[in-house]
Amino acid sequence: MGILPEDSVVRVSKIVKLWVAEGLIKSVESKVLEDVAEGYFLDLVDRNIVLVCQRSSRGKIKTWKIHDLLLDLCVREAQRQNFFHVNDSYLHGVSEGIILRRLSIRRREEVDHPTKNLPNFLLRSLLNFAWNSSVIKLLEGMLLKVFDDMDTIYHPTIMAEVVNMRYLACCYLDKWLPASIYNLRNLQTLIIYDTMTFICLGLKIWKMTRLMHV
Repeated sequence: MGILPEDSVVRVSKIVKLWVAEGLIKSVESKVLEDVAEGYFLDLVDRNIVLVCQRSSRGKIKTWKIHDLLLDLCVREAQRQNFFHVNDSYLHGVSEGIILRRLSIRRREEVDHPTKNLPNFLLRSLLNFAWNSSVIKLLEGMLLKVFDDMDTIYHPTIMAEVVNMRYLACCYLDKWLPASIYNLRNLQTLIIYDTMTFICLGLKIWKMTRLMHV
């Protein structure tokens, strides 16, 4: 929860897909993972940990947010346990020796060498909520499972090199996905933000047997 920016209004489906892609959800009996994750989310609602923003006409929760004070508490506790790190000044200020697994970047700041301040390449989840083209350089050599960036425009061939990707959400303006994107055999969720035209996925997308959400 705390990895998201302050005052963010988030779709329930987004947090559910992120939890599943992260491997945080374990199967319960015969339920699919998304249903299990949604059940955990509803528990948070019942405990007033998250605030409901919008419901569907049938009463199902569509969007939610978290109170700023609780968000700060989540961030402090998560960073204390080294579960995830939130960085409001890009990669500056990351303590040496910390093994980063999950990182949220919020500040709009350009740096020439973004990887020099990164302690290691064991990062598994990178969420970028601030426009920054330097983030592209971070993807080289990474073993990311989750990547979400709605502002920076990418070329999909860069993403195709990150073979462990399970959740990919990015912005780009090309019409066709390159054939190399279909090498992401572990991909479960593919989201393209702010496209100016229709995207042609190609028939090979049917061979991505783990892809559930497009």
